[in-house]
This record gives sequence, C-alpha cells and structure tokens, in this order.
Amino acid sequence: MATILKQPAEIQSLDHLISADGHGKKKENPRIVELEEEIASLRAKLDGQDPNAIVQRHIHLLHTYNEIKDGAQALIAQYARTVRRPLKEVYEEWGLPLTE
Repeated sequence: MATILKQPAEIQSLDHLISADGHGKKKENPRIVELEEEIASLRAKLDGQDPNAIVQRHIHLLHTYNEIKDGAQALIAQYARTVRRPLKEVYEEWGLPLTE
C-alpha cells in the first residue's frame, strides 16, 4: 500500500526557499515561517499518533457508516413497499433528506 502522508523525517527542508539579503545573511520568507509554524502546531496536535493510522481509521469509520446507511435505506424502502407508499413520501413524513 502506498504511503498516504509523509513522515516528519521525509519532509523536505524549506531552505531552498530562503533568500539572502544584500549582506549574505539569509532572510526567511514570511510565508515559509508561517507554514513552518503551522506544521509544528499540527505535529503537536497529533501527539505522537501515526498520521497514516489516523487516515486508515477514518476510512474504516466511513466504510462502516456507509454500510449502516445502506442497510437503513433498504429497510426504509422495504417499509415504503409494505405500506404501498412512494419512498419520497416516507422520507418526507419522517423528516429525512431526499439528497445528501
């Protein structure tokens, strides 16, 4: 399986985006500083968790959600057939959205 997110050791340095002032001193681009601060903040929020594991968990949860939703829709459709009413009417009666 392909790596979804790069690990901190694999993230390339942003040194090539730092420009030199007229005296040979390196001057950082404010946008680069802002991005590096954002990266540090996001890494702190991960609290040592593996980003790939987080993504895989979210994928698993979405898969589970979709299976449950499909089952619920099948039951609602069966109910609509049993009471001989249009599915749209049952959705409206129960306050369910017709689209997502």
